[in-house]
Amino acid sequence: MPSTKISALTPATALGGGELLPAVQGGGNVAVTPTQLRDHALSGLPPHIQRPYAKLMADGDSKRLEPVAAARWVNARTPIECWIGSNDLGAGGSTTGTQASTGLTNATRMSAMQATVAAEVAAGWTVDMLLTIGTNDIAGGYPPETVLANLRRYHDAFRAAGGRFLIVMAVDPRDGIDGTAARKIVAVNHGYADYCNSIADAIFCDATPWWLDPAPGNVSFAPVGGSTGAAFAVAADGLHGGAYGAYRKQFALAPILPALYRPRQFLTLQPGDAYGSSDAIRGNILGTNGRMVSLGGTSNITISGTGSASGTPPAGWTADGTLSGDLSVTFSVQDCAALDDLTGASGWQAVRLTFTGTPDASGALTIKRFVSLAQLNATPMLASALFGANGLSGCHGLYLATVNVNPTTTCYLGASGSIGATDQLPTLDGLLGIDQPIVPTTNSNSGLNIGIRWLAGVPLSGSIDLIGACWRRADPVPAAAA
Repeated sequence: MPSTKISALTPATALGGGELLPAVQGGGNVAVTPTQLRDHALSGLPPHIQRPYAKLMADGDSKRLEPVAAARWVNARTPIECWIGSNDLGAGGSTTGTQASTGLTNATRMSAMQATVAAEVAAGWTVDMLLTIGTNDIAGGYPPETVLANLRRYHDAFRAAGGRFLIVMAVDPRDGIDGTAARKIVAVNHGYADYCNSIADAIFCDATPWWLDPAPGNVSFAPVGGSTGAAFAVAADGLHGGAYGAYRKQFALAPILPALYRPRQFLTLQPGDAYGSSDAIRGNILGTNGRMVSLGGTSNITISGTGSASGTPPAGWTADGTLSGDLSVTFSVQDCAALDDLTGASGWQAVRLTFTGTPDASGALTIKRFVSLAQLNATPMLASALFGANGLSGCHGLYLATVNVNPTTTCYLGASGSIGATDQLPTLDGLLGIDQPIVPTTNSNSGLNIGIRWLAGVPLSGSIDLIGACWRRADPVPAAAA
């Protein structure tokens, strides 16, 4: 019989899970299924050792990006090697049903999900999925057991496309429902827990303890703050979480994500870190001013009230924004206690922004730096920034955005878009990092923009240490030397 090269064979399709494959056990030949092999691998090896870098996608209904925002808070405090929210596959109003557009198990929608997952897996990524679904099912009269059956169908399709772990988010507390609907939601959540307890590659994440109003008579599953939309209500409208609601969800995800992904160190920026097109292609494109240790930058801050701006931004950076009311900011160089505590060594300098006063208009202070750079096109890039918060109160969000990069990419800790009362964050302390992988289509004369946001009428106090920011290439690792 003539032999055939492996490269000439027809590529195999995704395994369904019931095929028999040859294996050896106890010195003898046995037949196993792909599902058995997968379960054996998952049980025998800590997941975070399997792959140093992964993509965490999101799917589901209009609440699907809340756990993505929560995951970024986890990463801000306990850095992990993961591209959080790499793909958004969801649609508002979704149920687990098969209806067009908003049906999670609609054939067209599931095929699109499978194609996205399979393409990333084929490119060498490990793919996990945050799934937020179920609240619209209960509102639409779906029995809880039907929801579970639909969930299983979706998970089978995700697995067949090469996906690794499905993280199933519990249906959150919501305002304005009766006891019957509340019982059904809780039943769905119990079913999600049972499913994940019986399926090796499914993980249940329940944020209920951080969202549920603790009142003893709360039999209607109402969230903290109900529908008030007030500060420190977890849901802006009784259902959809504001920035504070996502902040609270981090505590549910915090035990899960470090178990799935390799730990990563905080970026302690080197004063001499700088890009070189031939000898340091992974160096900081922002140059030595990426590490913020001195003043001397340019201030374009506008004063529209009785406040003031003292000192100057970090050297090489430009500050923009309008200070209204009696809001004031002072730039100074100070020792960063949070970084001292992390390293056990004193003397870590940073540029500190100290805030006092109350704005009468919502706004942001932005700190920007961009530099000349030859066209890099679609070179993979990494953006990151490290802060030390010191009793920062009244903040409604921090963000890191690319400058002069197409498409522009922004990563938020806190509110994105317009802000409201439910986006107020609690008092922030300690180290906070923002990290965002990016694959631009064009990239020249580029850099980063750091933003600190506030809401009209809310006092802003405390300070934040700008330790540094890094904007660098993340080229593929070269082949082994000959």
